[in-house]
Amino acid sequence: MNRTQMMKQHGLECANIQWSWIFVNHTEKFIVVQKFNGSNIVYEPTWGRVVSRNDFMKKLKLLDEGYTVKTIEANGHEENGRFHVDGYGKTLFDSRLEIDEDGLIRVFFN
Repeated sequence: MNRTQMMKQHGLECANIQWSWIFVNHTEKFIVVQKFNGSNIVYEPTWGRVVSRNDFMKKLKLLDEGYTVKTIEANGHEENGRFHVDGYGKTLFDSRLEIDEDGLIRVFFN
């Protein structure tokens, strides 16, 4: 399924359909992070544009307001040093996040 279909299926919003890495469902109060090609790293401080990184960190603050975390699996490929999503799984997994000392954020299924 593509990004638009995934967002519609789960009632998700994002800052920008092209570059957002994190999605929100305000009705059910959860955020969704993307797990790429089986890796559990969902954020690295050097990834993408500053606007993408800032949006990700802003959405994480919703956890302080009682939102929960879910993960969706994304498959893709690298091209010219950038990751391109080819498609998404259909299932959202209840998850938790851990941030290490280098700022990497990893996701683990509950």
